[in-house]
Amino acid sequence: MLKIQCAAIFLSLLFFFTVPGAAKAENLSLEDIDNAGAVIYVYHQIGDNTRPETSLRLEQFKNHLDILKTEGHPVLPLPEIVAHLKSGTPLPDRTIAVTFDGTDVSISRIAAPLLLEEKLPFTIFIDPEILAAGAPGTMSWHDVRKLSKHKGVTLGLTLDIRPEDRLDEADIRRRLFSALAAVRDEIGINPDLFAYPYGERDKTIRDALQNSGVAAAFGHQSGAASPASDIYDLPRFAMTENYADAERFALTLAARPLPVTDIHPEDPYLGAAATLPHIGFTLHPDLAARAKRLACFISGQSEPDIQRVGSGRIELRPKEALKDDRIRINCTLPVRGEPERWRWLGLLLTSDPAALIAAEPGLSNPEPHGPRSLPE
Repeated sequence: MLKIQCAAIFLSLLFFFTVPGAAKAENLSLEDIDNAGAVIYVYHQIGDNTRPETSLRLEQFKNHLDILKTEGHPVLPLPEIVAHLKSGTPLPDRTIAVTFDGTDVSISRIAAPLLLEEKLPFTIFIDPEILAAGAPGTMSWHDVRKLSKHKGVTLGLTLDIRPEDRLDEADIRRRLFSALAAVRDEIGINPDLFAYPYGERDKTIRDALQNSGVAAAFGHQSGAASPASDIYDLPRFAMTENYADAERFALTLAARPLPVTDIHPEDPYLGAAATLPHIGFTLHPDLAARAKRLACFISGQSEPDIQRVGSGRIELRPKEALKDDRIRINCTLPVRGEPERWRWLGLLLTSDPAALIAAEPGLSNPEPHGPRSLPE
């Protein structure tokens, strides 16, 4: 009987999550892509001055809100932005979304009251497994339930599923639907947006979300989202103490999409760390003629060799083996006619920390599921 009930819950949730696919973006003009672009921010903790790798100082966060208010940037609910990304219909210029990952208590006690006071919509990606554990310093179901009653607050889902776990799609979907059932039981809603923990994913995790009918999923790679983006790996700018001053925040607010296709590696999880991966992508046809103005950087390295192949194909050649389990690639291109704005593409490649230790025995052994820093 229990198996029948579980199967019924699974099927009902699957039916609920079956949504139309995103609009095809291959034939969109650059103007269409720009007109539906948006910048999405992700925060984790506010006011914990002892953890600059994941937290933002309170005064920095207040400064961000002041800039949004003073400059009049349109801050829209994330589901509304996702709908525009899927359909390709225009958004107001410099559209912004504010999101939070995780269940840190500072979200409900510090950040949420400030945002609600300014009537700014925001999304919180909650982890039901952490909420159930009731660890110190985390929100409770009661906190989340109170927040969910406010207009403009969207709840999404995140789970500590990492690529190095090497779970198959069936296991991922079981955990996903178990988490969804917990949220439904506690709050009575079915979130359909997902955030990868610290932006880490592999192709199996991404495909499991798509096959489960999740509407959209979000990473931690920098860049502006657009109809040309993978709806199951949308970019967000991570805001942490070292990368959130007023100058950088203004720079990201003005970001435009840098649309590309044929990204390699197709799977951002590299497995073994000490490698020289083949990194490449093809610029949108409307940008191919400006390929020489593209600048790219790989975290922890000198600038890579940039090879321009044919019409708009870009190949990046690292000058040394990748020795970190989180590698960021950022590429920018100035916007024609708007000298203060940049097109921005971010990629995040990850590898198994255990493989990194095996390749470099002198390194200390990190906790596989411990807190990750968010370098930009």
